[in-house]
Amino acid sequence: MTESTFNSAGAEPTWLAPSGRAIAHGSAIPAEGRETPVRVSLDGCVHPDRRGEGFGTALLAWQEARGLQHLATSDETLPGRRRNIGKQAT
Repeated sequence: MTESTFNSAGAEPTWLAPSGRAIAHGSAIPAEGRETPVRVSLDGCVHPDRRGEGFGTALLAWQEARGLQHLATSDETLPGRRRNIGKQAT
């Protein structure tokens, strides 16, 4: 992971190789509208050539922390739940 660039300035973090090619990308997005329970969906992927280098582990840690931030800022007094959506890049 040392030769990559991590950008988490926006709502969705991305790791880029020096060439600019995406290595990993993820998101933590709260559901819109009033639902029971309050939900945050976590979605992400790591390029198949870069698996096993710790990108997925770091990405999931960011997503879980960001998801909890979203749940903590909800004004609803409903139960909260994170939903992980995994996909494999091809």
